Amino acid sequence: MVEQALNNLDHAYRLYGPESVICSFNGGKDAVVILHLVRAAHARFYDQQRNLDGNPIEPLRPRVVYFEHKDEFPEIRSFLREMVDVYELDMIAFEQGIKFSEGLKTLVTHNVPQNSNVSFPVAFVLGTRATDPNARGQGTFAPSSHYMPPFMRVNPVLEWTYGHVWHFLRLFHLPYCGLYDQGYTSLGTTKDTIPCPALTVPGGNTTNAIPRYWPAYMLRDWDQERAGRLSKPKANKTVDDTSSSASRTTQLSAMTTVGVLIIGDEILKGLTADTNTLAAAKAFREKNVLLKRVVIVSDDSDEIIQEIHRLQNEVDVIITSGGVGPTHDDVTIKSVAAALRFDMVLHEEMADLLREKMSNDADTELTEAQVKMATLPNASKLRYLSDDPSDWPVLQCRNIFIL
Repeated sequence: MVEQALNNLDHAYRLYGPESVICSFNGGKDAVVILHLVRAAHARFYDQQRNLDGNPIEPLRPRVVYFEHKDEFPEIRSFLREMVDVYELDMIAFEQGIKFSEGLKTLVTHNVPQNSNVSFPVAFVLGTRATDPNARGQGTFAPSSHYMPPFMRVNPVLEWTYGHVWHFLRLFHLPYCGLYDQGYTSLGTTKDTIPCPALTVPGGNTTNAIPRYWPAYMLRDWDQERAGRLSKPKANKTVDDTSSSASRTTQLSAMTTVGVLIIGDEILKGLTADTNTLAAAKAFREKNVLLKRVVIVSDDSDEIIQEIHRLQNEVDVIITSGGVGPTHDDVTIKSVAAALRFDMVLHEEMADLLREKMSNDADTELTEAQVKMATLPNASKLRYLSDDPSDWPVLQCRNIFIL
């Protein structure tokens, strides 16, 4: 993984040169990974150039870019300053209020290398991974979108997992922001980020009732990486900056938003009544969870995929269902897999569950129908919501739950 990432960065340096390779560095864990990969590729580039002509070359400092946010964690600001000093980075920092697209346009327009009077194309190195919400359709090298200024996105860790990131950081003893040791697993701003609930230390509450958390690298269920990233609060739900950590956690937890995706031609044709929406709305209200959107689509895979992509940009959690009950069916599962770019594979836990429920011997091969039922998106998980052995589990694929 590391060598492949470095090879891709070598290509970026060879094509664009060190003046035009700019690393996006916001202080998060993924940004720390790509920073050190860029530093390695940067050093290797100058070493190779020196070997070609035999003359020493005065290296430029690695270029990084950062966009200031008014609600940035103070720990992130401190960490950024430290990294710039320690590694002698050439940081371009945009002030609060400068939009991402505006900053990139400025960089692209004014990227004029030494001994030149014309701007040169820019390669932005990003910490995007395939599981990120904005990763859809991107490859290792991905031209900017049509509404952005022209540049090349370089995604050296696109295929890395959460586990790869932490293995890399800890294997090479690389410094990272201290918030990760306090249970934060994905950093946004102080307004929309809390420690990951999955890392809560059982019985670890202190005397002032503030929960304790394990460090981020101890997260076992990588699908929970963004569990602490919440929707931005509405104007009437603003959290008081002076409130305690405990009360802030309670208020932010209430901002989780859910979208329900109901799949079924029979509902759209008026043949069956939708019995799920009312029950779901009542249940979410009781749990203080905001049901933000309910959508009914036909059994068409393209429509399901399109709606999943739309909901991913609007809500924290998506729940799929049929009009009159569970719809853990072929078209739904395949559509979810396609929307998330997951492969369909034989799920061993599901296969074992089928053998148990169908009273099959453990060594007996599954029937063709059972193999089909046990073929699920890779990285999906079975979530058991009750202790009743007769109940079937819910299938979770990232933030999508298939009933």
